[in-house]
Amino acid sequence: MNLMDRKATSTHIQPSQVPIEPPAVGTRLRLPHPLDFDWRFTEQTTSTLWRLARELANPQDGTALLGVPSLAERAAESRVWDGQILFLDKNMPRISRLMTSLELRQFDILRDSPPAVNAGLVFADPPWYEAESLGFLWCASAICRLGAYVAMSIPPVETRPGILEERARIERVAKTFGLRLSHVIPSFLRYETPFFEANAMRVARTPMPLEWRTGDLALYVREIGALGARPALPVEEIWTEKTIGHSRIRLRVGNSSAPGSPILRPLVLGDVLPTVSRRDPRRDQANVWTSGNRIFRCTGPQMLLRILDAAIDRSDPAKTIAQDLGRSLSQLERFRIRMALFQLLNVVKCESDELRAHADALHANRKLGPRSYPAVALKRAG
Repeated sequence: MNLMDRKATSTHIQPSQVPIEPPAVGTRLRLPHPLDFDWRFTEQTTSTLWRLARELANPQDGTALLGVPSLAERAAESRVWDGQILFLDKNMPRISRLMTSLELRQFDILRDSPPAVNAGLVFADPPWYEAESLGFLWCASAICRLGAYVAMSIPPVETRPGILEERARIERVAKTFGLRLSHVIPSFLRYETPFFEANAMRVARTPMPLEWRTGDLALYVREIGALGARPALPVEEIWTEKTIGHSRIRLRVGNSSAPGSPILRPLVLGDVLPTVSRRDPRRDQANVWTSGNRIFRCTGPQMLLRILDAAIDRSDPAKTIAQDLGRSLSQLERFRIRMALFQLLNVVKCESDELRAHADALHANRKLGPRSYPAVALKRAG
């Protein structure tokens, strides 16, 4: 159902009624956002990877986690490793460092300068695209010592056309980073379906098990000390994020200060994009994107951002915007502000209900018991 078709009035939902804390979903990690291509390992895969770590490296060695929040969360809960663990990611998890050996550091793996560490093992879980995979491999090589393993997730061959050719290119470029591909273990990794993907599959009417997505594990060995040039990346899009209720809402505001309407315009029927693929052309039209995979177009994202801030502060957005502009608002401007606030709060209410249902489904699925995984017997690094 489209937001404009909902049988409700703006008096039904008020900013003061919006819940601030997220519901319990069995994790202390932040809710994944589709723009991050963020999938999390199942509990069984997390345990399996930490056991694999002891096969690949000395437990006293330092270990680095590149964009692997599932492993960081487990390390925060219990002692899974004797040495120092460094977690690097753009999105910091809401986890306290219960274990003093775990260091959390906000870090853009693709763009920031690598820290001066000498890890004996690196786990990496990049978005499954060639540029990101190469960027993660370069960073992993930069922070690990000679003889260390780099264990990275890669998409299975059936993920999309051209994967085999893509893997071959990545392997060739990885050699320039001093990395040699040692093993590829098919279907070693299993992921829980994130909330945004569950929403996409629901509207696309393609129901799948909550652990349907698998990944291959590529094991590289750092054999050469020289580090090649960092791979080039496309220009990064700038999104501003706000969290209200259970929704992470991102806006692509841009540099334009031209006036426009903050009202959300639908881009797809029902507002939820029915795919998580980067190749979908509708993605380019969106400048408002939620953690439930809802996309919209807005001609006045700057004003929408002010409305979001006011809703988070539980204040009157019209009054706040009038003060910012230094003038009184027209009747049309006030109507647009009320309508945009109504739309935003409807999104928050809708996604709160959907997220709770998704969390219940995940909880029930975890009770089904562990799945089997292939055994691995590899020579320890070094």
